[in-house]
Amino acid sequence: MNRPVIAGIGTTRFGNHLDRSLGDLAGEAVTAALSDAGLAAGDLDCVFASNSVAGVITGQEAVRGQVSLKDIPLAGIPIFNIENACASGSSAVHLAASYLNGCMGDVALVVGYEKMVHADKSVSFHALETCSDIEEMAEIKAGLGPDAAKRS
Repeated sequence: MNRPVIAGIGTTRFGNHLDRSLGDLAGEAVTAALSDAGLAAGDLDCVFASNSVAGVITGQEAVRGQVSLKDIPLAGIPIFNIENACASGSSAVHLAASYLNGCMGDVALVVGYEKMVHADKSVSFHALETCSDIEEMAEIKAGLGPDAAKRS
């Protein structure tokens, strides 16, 4: 059995990107990775799309990968959405390697994409809060008192 390899990589420039959609950012990275690997979208057997807070930031839930990657010609290729807070990307890599090691396919794409900024900063902060145990966070906040944010 051949071991999985990372055949290509692609990334976008890190930044706020308030003027760009998640699909635009993910598409840029996917296009670059496929080009780097010398592959076309049709060469893929499956896609592992990792994202953590798009649901909170944009309101898009359930089919994030399918929506974000709709401009890449992936018709008929399964897209698995992976959400595991800060470990979403590494979880997607692990699952893709397991998929390939299990001889379920020959070529898998892993794309991790995130946009943690919003014009309303309270939305961004709320998104980050959802990456923790919200019940425990509420207890911590209650213990700090209402003026905790004013103290430093």
